[in-house]
Amino acid sequence: MGVAGGVSWRGLNRAGAEYGSDWDGWTGQTFYTFPTSDELATELDYYTRKGFTILRLPIAWERLQHDLFGDLDASYSSQVMAFVDQANAAGLPVIVDLHNYNRYASGCFDAAGLQLQSYTQHIYGDGSLDVTHLVDVWTKLATACLARPAVIFNLMNEPHDFPRTSDAWFADIQMVIDAIRATGAAQLILVPNSRGSDVDHWDTYAPNGGSLDSLAALRITDSANNIAFDMHAYQDMPSSPTSYVDLVRPVTEWAASNQRQLFLSELGVTNGAPNGAAAIDTLLRYLDDNTAVWLGWTAWNLAPYNLTQDGSNTVDGPQMAWYAPRLTPAGC
Repeated sequence: MGVAGGVSWRGLNRAGAEYGSDWDGWTGQTFYTFPTSDELATELDYYTRKGFTILRLPIAWERLQHDLFGDLDASYSSQVMAFVDQANAAGLPVIVDLHNYNRYASGCFDAAGLQLQSYTQHIYGDGSLDVTHLVDVWTKLATACLARPAVIFNLMNEPHDFPRTSDAWFADIQMVIDAIRATGAAQLILVPNSRGSDVDHWDTYAPNGGSLDSLAALRITDSANNIAFDMHAYQDMPSSPTSYVDLVRPVTEWAASNQRQLFLSELGVTNGAPNGAAAIDTLLRYLDDNTAVWLGWTAWNLAPYNLTQDGSNTVDGPQMAWYAPRLTPAGC
């Protein structure tokens, strides 16, 4: 009938609104999608019956804010907020994830809001994209969510390969946190690290120079005392049932030693991996055994990490059975 106790938040990523935002930045792709109200109602019923308790919604900065320092696009932002409101009404908090990899493309849209084929790519810290832009967009998003307490702010998805040391990056993030709190928003903030939000480098090397992330991150403070460090951990082909736990153990021990909290907002094992089911189960049990550190998790849900079938958010896929033992279905 499902698991009792453990982390409160067990969820998945509801991809679609961010399509075209990739590791190397904006691709110019025009297709993206939000579910209609009726479609989302069906999805939410499915998620809650399965036992999920949270959703992560990746969004594209360029669609949300067509020009740096500009207003939020009315159409796109209203779709984001409609998703949030409907999910919240169904009892599911939503992580709003700026899914941009520390990139932003300018010149993507004309004055009428139509997407153009041409654009200029910017990398955070290159002299044209910096903390003032991140502060601006999050100030506007936080203000829009003041009356939406069941929203979590995921400041940036998988920053990587940008010319700011770990020390400078976390100082910038501190400015974003302070700006969000200045709006009056008290919601949980997920703090990204300097390389893909991954756990691998955390206390072994500094991808952009400076201090290790594990040291630079200790300088982060929050007046609302409501932050967690955003972590991603994939293990495509686990070598054993316990190898996934071995991957996340060092950052878990760091957080326990330093009284910090973590959220695993992306995880996944390749469909059909021989040790996949055991590795996922052992990992989720480990998170449930370490609730002083881990607040929750949201699995990535696109191939090759499918909990649901490709093209569907309401039909069980290859891995739903792997996660089901660690969920508590509605009514249980």
